[in-house]
Amino acid sequence: MSLCAALAATTAPMAPVADAKVTLGTTQPDATVSNSSATEPFINGFITPRGTGRFEYSHPASQADNHQFDTSMEVRTNGDVVVPDLFAKPKVTTDGTADVLTYTLQQTDLLITRTYRIDGGQVDVTVTVENTGQNAADVGIDLDNALPMYAGITANQDGDRLVMQPKAGGYITDVRFTAPDIVATGATKAAALSGANNGVKHQAARWERTVAPGASISAGMSVAISTQDSALDTDGDGLRDSWEAEGLRLADGTYLPIQRWGADPDRKDLFLQVNWMKSEWKTIGCDRTESFAANLSEFAEFAACATANTKSYAPNPSLFKELEDLFDENGINLHIDAGKHYVSESMASMTAKERKGGETEDYTAEYFGGLDEEGRTTKLEDQAERLLGARRSVFRSALIGTRFDEGAKRNVTGLGQVNGSTFFVSGDVTNSDELLRNTILHEFGHTLGLMHWGRETRDNTAQRFVRFVDTKDPSAEFYRPGYDWLGSYKSTMSYAYQFSEFNFSDQEVRTTEKIPNSEDKSRFKPEESQFDYVIPSDWDNLLFKTEFIGQGVRDYDNAIDAPDAPDVLADEERAEVNELISAAAATGKNDGKVGFSLARSLHNDNGIVTHADTNIIKGELRNLGSTDDTFTVVADYGVGQFKDSYFAKGDSNYITPVDIEVSPAVFIDNPVVPLHVTVSNSEGAQVFDDTFNISALEYTPEEMDKVLKEVLASDADENLKAFARQRLKAAKVETSTATAKPAPAPAPTQKKAEPSQSEKPSGSSESPTAIIIGVLLGLIGLGAAGFGWAHSQGLLP
Repeated sequence: MSLCAALAATTAPMAPVADAKVTLGTTQPDATVSNSSATEPFINGFITPRGTGRFEYSHPASQADNHQFDTSMEVRTNGDVVVPDLFAKPKVTTDGTADVLTYTLQQTDLLITRTYRIDGGQVDVTVTVENTGQNAADVGIDLDNALPMYAGITANQDGDRLVMQPKAGGYITDVRFTAPDIVATGATKAAALSGANNGVKHQAARWERTVAPGASISAGMSVAISTQDSALDTDGDGLRDSWEAEGLRLADGTYLPIQRWGADPDRKDLFLQVNWMKSEWKTIGCDRTESFAANLSEFAEFAACATANTKSYAPNPSLFKELEDLFDENGINLHIDAGKHYVSESMASMTAKERKGGETEDYTAEYFGGLDEEGRTTKLEDQAERLLGARRSVFRSALIGTRFDEGAKRNVTGLGQVNGSTFFVSGDVTNSDELLRNTILHEFGHTLGLMHWGRETRDNTAQRFVRFVDTKDPSAEFYRPGYDWLGSYKSTMSYAYQFSEFNFSDQEVRTTEKIPNSEDKSRFKPEESQFDYVIPSDWDNLLFKTEFIGQGVRDYDNAIDAPDAPDVLADEERAEVNELISAAAATGKNDGKVGFSLARSLHNDNGIVTHADTNIIKGELRNLGSTDDTFTVVADYGVGQFKDSYFAKGDSNYITPVDIEVSPAVFIDNPVVPLHVTVSNSEGAQVFDDTFNISALEYTPEEMDKVLKEVLASDADENLKAFARQRLKAAKVETSTATAKPAPAPAPTQKKAEPSQSEKPSGSSESPTAIIIGVLLGLIGLGAAGFGWAHSQGLLP
């Protein structure tokens, strides 16, 4: 029976003895010794009048399970076993920092005194038998210590001293006896007392004396427990000191040199591997160097590339540095492996082969498409095993990719394993660096034990069940723990602040607030009430040691499965990106900020045909703040630049369309065009910066005509034929396309700002392109002939 079970088995309530750390049962005086310390080792115990004791050693810095040991004693007089008083109450005293329990039993002609002394990591057991009669008595005393968990333990004997310990990663049990007649180990107590030394579970000693009247015999056993250095985790991050100093080797032979990767035994360390999907555009082979040939099959490839999702899921490296700095400010080293894209400075020595992060996954349109909650949980677990493998004993992992699904959760931002190793972030719906950064922190927080209402510690009262009502059918109700939108819990874990607070909470929250939160737009809401709660500080309660950290390490002791680690859950993300953006806007912290992406639709076409009469790349701009603003979009495509300004209403879910005209396009001579887009707000601050890859078709007008005829005469899909009719129309020679087409009328409730003269799109009559071309033609001596060619291509007015 474990110590916890033994405590539970005491049915009567405990009565405190003075102010000591010892309590006694009121009907059966079993004694419970309770100690605790955040810094020093200690022993708790459960002692019975029968002469047995179960003890548990704890070391705050140990990563091995608590160490249990059981003591027992037996007294014999003239060959008969002395039966103890089962209802004897001990005298409880203290001796310095030690708790002392003394049992006395007066029998005919004998006074038996049994003493337990518990101090720090040591228990001393003493039995004294005094002959109070007139005749000599034959007295025997047996003392025994037993280890319930003894697999892999070896014993060494030095006289009256026995030392038991595993090879590494556990505890040393040092048992000393005071001048016994016999001392040995054994598989059983009887075997040990016979001197068998045939096992290590029991360590026992025997004393036998003839005691004269007025004389006494004493027998003593001291059990001292200490922690092996290889089991210590001084900083409490779940990584043992020895691993952080020397690296760790797993049972399968894998060696993880975390000491080279920045691990510090005196400061908490977290390791995060970040992977992401290739874009759909890259997955289907559009990132090419050879131009598309003028034939049906290659045109079909271009059509697929032009309509593919070009979204790159690679995070901006500055985002990683901001995450590292945040954890550093809170006393934690965060080490990030994002492959060749980025590694933390602390991991600079990591070789190319050792880097496992980066763009490793092929595109899939719906990451959790068609899966129920159980299926999503399984997929997350499979993701952790696939991405981390053996490194799961040290690393957590992130995967950035597409939408959650195309169903009810298509606009959910991610999903993470609470108390686990991995999480997923939807890059398709987080269309700015800050939204992506905050979502990574939010989902990372789940793996560190945080819920939407903080860590579920004993002191957290926000985790209690709340009654929810269906706003469309008030008769439908249900209960679930916690509330996701707490307004006084200022942490990125609360939906109310996921997009506005880049931080975990750093202090306890103790308050009452009205729920539901006004920003909660979900269908299922808690009934209106005053919700009082306490949430401890996030930073002070992060979970470092999960069931996976240290798993499979050679010589890890019996704690490989970490049975005391909290269960792993797949947290259900219920808020959609629009709700989170609105909640963040309400805080005022996102004013002047913007999200931008290339438009995605069923008939999307963001390809460039260099000799077409027009090329429009469709973008989408979203004001993330609460106030109206005018944003300037600049798109550089190498041979030209587009620039225009757009009015975007604040505190709304409106999308402002941005039509980026690529003109001139005829100078483009590569099948891939990097489109570098920056967005600035009305105060001139740059609030968006990213590059999108665009496929380009470099057909001459004659090739366009040829392929169009070939496509229309084939049995190709009707969608491809429609695409060919639309895109394979060469610009007319007599028609100039130099002046940019005016942007379409703004959507209802949107007002597009008129660009100033200096902000007009590249390709307008004031564009420097015409001047540059004219100068170049003059320099190379083409004169009027060159001018006529440039005019026919729409490059000059």
